[in-house]
Amino acid sequence: MLSTLTLYFPSIIIKYAKQNSWLSAIIATFLTLISGYIITKLDVRFPNKTIVGYSPLIAGKILGNIISLIYIIFFISVNAVIIRELTAILNGIFLSETPILIISISIAIVTASAVRNGIEVISRVNELIFPSILLIGIILFFFITPELDLSNFKPILADGLKPILKGSYLLWLFLSEIIILTIIIPTVKQPQKSFKSVSTSIIVLGIMFMATIFEIIGLFGIYEADNFVLPLLSVVRYIEAFEFIARIDPFIVIIWLGAGFMKVIVFYYCSSISTAEFFNLKSYKPVILPLGVIQVALSIILFGNIKELLKFVFEELHLIFLSIEVVIPLILLLIAIIRGVSGKTA
Repeated sequence: MLSTLTLYFPSIIIKYAKQNSWLSAIIATFLTLISGYIITKLDVRFPNKTIVGYSPLIAGKILGNIISLIYIIFFISVNAVIIRELTAILNGIFLSETPILIISISIAIVTASAVRNGIEVISRVNELIFPSILLIGIILFFFITPELDLSNFKPILADGLKPILKGSYLLWLFLSEIIILTIIIPTVKQPQKSFKSVSTSIIVLGIMFMATIFEIIGLFGIYEADNFVLPLLSVVRYIEAFEFIARIDPFIVIIWLGAGFMKVIVFYYCSSISTAEFFNLKSYKPVILPLGVIQVALSIILFGNIKELLKFVFEELHLIFLSIEVVIPLILLLIAIIRGVSGKTA
């Protein structure tokens, strides 16, 4: 999640919350902890079952299957968006002469191979990529901190709480993509301990986003930062311009692409698992190829360019995301508690 969180989101949140964007990050992190608690409570209540498996048990077969189908469509659609984001970066920086379709197909082939290897292999690859991102983040913050102008963060609460809450709302919806854990937690050995890991991850995400916000606003101010499409890359170029470190721009992009590929892989895995479970297939591997074709097609058809994509995601989808990521899981949990339904009794 750090890939899109640190690359695209700062300029979006700054647009609304301006110099108080760090407050939006704190509020969003707290709200996401609530989302994480709801999700983990559901998964612990229905061990070894994904949201596709326990929705019919809670809401009845017909309504439950509709809910399951909604999540399958959600996983596929979000992955199409991520593929389009990756394609835009690759096309804009490295492969400017390569057709978008070729890049998208290449992404699908690489990620499909990873999905076939299963969640353990995916997790171990992520264990290699995440420390790299964390290390780069710490190094960037170390070199940038002396250059930050703290006056760029004043005045605090000049426009009241509304802009801050708007920024935190959008960030909360993005962080609540942890809804994918409804597919992943059933694969772990001790799901009852999952909230500790989930909450730690959410807090780390919140801190890293806040650090990114501090770097961008502290260096450029809100008016300049508001015009950046990829503000984190502007931070990197600032470091290079002052010769703190030379030629790190390509390295940062490569690390970011690795993180982006991991996000595609995880959503691809979740869409494959949920689809296979919905159709009662013994293995999820037969659906990997057709889902890859669908996701690539959607990434090409739905968005003409990255600006259209970002406008669609941030201005038109928020109520749908709120329903899928927060409202439906909360309702399912409340119904399960009221009816006394659990994986052990169902």
